[in-house]
Amino acid sequence: TEFNIWSRKKENRVFVREGKISLITTGDSGSQKRVVISTNHLVIAKESQIQDITEIQDSGRFLGWREGRIVFNRTKLEEAAEELERIFDQKITLEQKDLGSLSITANFHNKPVKDILEAVCLALDLKYRTENDGFVIYQ
Repeated sequence: TEFNIWSRKKENRVFVREGKISLITTGDSGSQKRVVISTNHLVIAKESQIQDITEIQDSGRFLGWREGRIVFNRTKLEEAAEELERIFDQKITLEQKDLGSLSITANFHNKPVKDILEAVCLALDLKYRTENDGFVIYQ
C-alpha cells in the first residue's frame, strides 16, 4: 500500500496511490465513522469530519513533493501562499484578503521562491514585492 497524508490546521487529506487503507474519524460526540479508501482515491476530512471522497486521475498533485515538485491544481491563492511559506520558510502575505480566493494551476520543479512568485503573479495579473521577512502579493 502506498499513500500520502497532507495535514494543515484543521484539514487533512489522505491520498491512496496503491492498495487500500481504512480511515476512522471521531466526532465531537465520540461517534466514529470508518471509510475504506482504495487506489487513486482522495478523502478530505475537516475537523474530524469526512467531507469528500474523490477519484483522482493525476497523482502528481499529491505525490509531487517526493520529486521536488510543487503542484497547484485549482488551488486557492491563500492555500498556495501558506504552502510556499512552509516549504521555503519565508513569510508570504496577501495584501488584499480577497486575493486569497483566486485559484492557480501550476507545476514547479526545483524552482526558487522568487521564480514561483513571478509565475503565479503573472498568471493572476498580480504583483509582489520583497519585504523584511518575506514577500507581499498585491494587485
